[in-house]
Amino acid sequence: MKITTSFEESVNLLHGAMSHATFVEAIRDHWQPRPEYEQEVLASSWCWLFCWGMTGNGSQIHRLAAQEDFNEIFPAINFGRFRVGGEFHTEARDMRYRPGDDEDGLCALLLKH
Repeated sequence: MKITTSFEESVNLLHGAMSHATFVEAIRDHWQPRPEYEQEVLASSWCWLFCWGMTGNGSQIHRLAAQEDFNEIFPAINFGRFRVGGEFHTEARDMRYRPGDDEDGLCALLLKH
């Protein structure tokens, strides 16, 4: 998925906006560049940040911070268009820890919703 910054800048943005220990520890493992593509992250990384924006791991402050980061990193896909707890979130949650890069699957999911 295309991002608006360099990968390094997106990592700095995520670290700067979130103080949730689980989120900060997970950045290294779940926010991954898409190999051989500049300014792109894996579909699973998109889903990981999306899910944080949906739940904030139980914290309203972190949910809103993740949504702001999401909108800054992916401005073409405004977070506000998705409803909490909907079918899209369920499917994105399933995709967030899938191995490999399922860019086509995520694009199909976005087109469906």
